[in-house]
Amino acid sequence: MLIIDDSPIIVERLVPEIDELEQVHKVFVGYSFDEGKQLIDSTEFDIAILDINLHEKSGIDLLRYLKSIKPEVVVLMMTSDFSSEKKKACMDLGANYFLNKFTELENIQDIIIRLQ
Repeated sequence: MLIIDDSPIIVERLVPEIDELEQVHKVFVGYSFDEGKQLIDSTEFDIAILDINLHEKSGIDLLRYLKSIKPEVVVLMMTSDFSSEKKKACMDLGANYFLNKFTELENIQDIIIRLQ
């Protein structure tokens, strides 16, 4: 499992919930586009949670990079800036889920359980 989000508050909320799932063996965390790219290149995972609004670059660019080298990875995109245009862009690039960061975080455990 890979999580890339520049908000420590969101990461601190997600990691314990995900880490307790028996389907998840290891959680890798990055807080920036560059850390995300490095983790994509150096670790093995089958599910990624990416924030769209990273400080220096868009999570959509990170999604594009991820899918270009690991197309089999299931990707959950999160955003606090929900729009149909962003959702379409993510889905067109191969994202499997598009979630509102403030209203749908509680659904992530259920999604992961269903995927395994």
